[in-house]
Amino acid sequence: VSNPLWDSLRVLVVGAGGLGCELLHTLALTGFTNLEIIDMELFRVCDIGKSKAQVAADVVMKRCPQVNIKAHFGKIEDQSDEFYRSFHIILLGLDSIYARRWINAKVAEIAVRELDADTNQFRITDAIPLIDGGTEGFRGSVKVSKWDVPLAWSVVPMCTLENIPRSPEHCVLFVKEKLWEDLRPGETLDADNEEHILWVAKHSLERQRAFEISGQAIDYVFTLGVVKSVIPAVGFTNAAIAASTVLECFKMATGVGHSLMSYSFYNGGDQGITSYVQPLLPNDDCPVCGPALSVAFAWDSLAPHEVLSRVLATHPMNELWKFSAAESTEKSSMLNKNAALMVYCDGINQRPEYL
Repeated sequence: VSNPLWDSLRVLVVGAGGLGCELLHTLALTGFTNLEIIDMELFRVCDIGKSKAQVAADVVMKRCPQVNIKAHFGKIEDQSDEFYRSFHIILLGLDSIYARRWINAKVAEIAVRELDADTNQFRITDAIPLIDGGTEGFRGSVKVSKWDVPLAWSVVPMCTLENIPRSPEHCVLFVKEKLWEDLRPGETLDADNEEHILWVAKHSLERQRAFEISGQAIDYVFTLGVVKSVIPAVGFTNAAIAASTVLECFKMATGVGHSLMSYSFYNGGDQGITSYVQPLLPNDDCPVCGPALSVAFAWDSLAPHEVLSRVLATHPMNELWKFSAAESTEKSSMLNKNAALMVYCDGINQRPEYL
């Protein structure tokens, strides 16, 4: 049965890897019919010349012919604001930390903000719902939130890597960052060169044994994941987290239940299955999605750089702000692209204006 309202609901899946493909498949089986997916990489050997997003879309549409899926091959940064504004819900199936942070900031940037007369701040009043799924081995999480703090390989000081490594990842990172340069100077480590990765894996395993570090034994696949900063995943974990993520999307689209409040964690490793839900509260000090300061000043008495100097001297988060300024004879505006600060200069005694 055709449902015009349901069919018009536009859902974007970001990432066409293990989790992204499961998200697309589960969305189609759940009844979502208007889907788009974006990814910047290619897929299997037999699909050379096609993007991962296109291959995933073709496979799902073959299994679910009632579904229309449009694939985009390219970087998420190359898409316009209008592209992202056209979707009702965005689902993330990413293993790239940079991409995760970028899409979070973009959703915050294009969100609707209104001036709070009591605080003289611009606050987000409407934004595209963002449901972030993530997996790492037997662990996974789902967050129903407008913004998130993604999991990542830790940034570890070199002194720790060299003297007191505590995990298999530390061993690989030391070989990659230090030992490679010492023993193979002038040669660039190529993550797509099998001999290079085998060399790193061999020396990393030796280091793991020398320091008696427990955990997963370092092999080729593990080393490749660390060198490429790819978060490893297990098929079942992808399927479980995809199902949970799509369930939240379904609840959001239909209102059949309350949304998750607001972060769930799953661990299905060899120590048994554990799971918990944790509420997350907005942080007003967040430079991405927190309230934006609005300042009105007399154009005839203060120049733009003077306003910036005064604000930077008084606000505690000034080190996070970056500005771009544009001037004209009638009006000047300075807009922080991360929405931490918006200053509008529109003449004496004029109400601050949101553009």
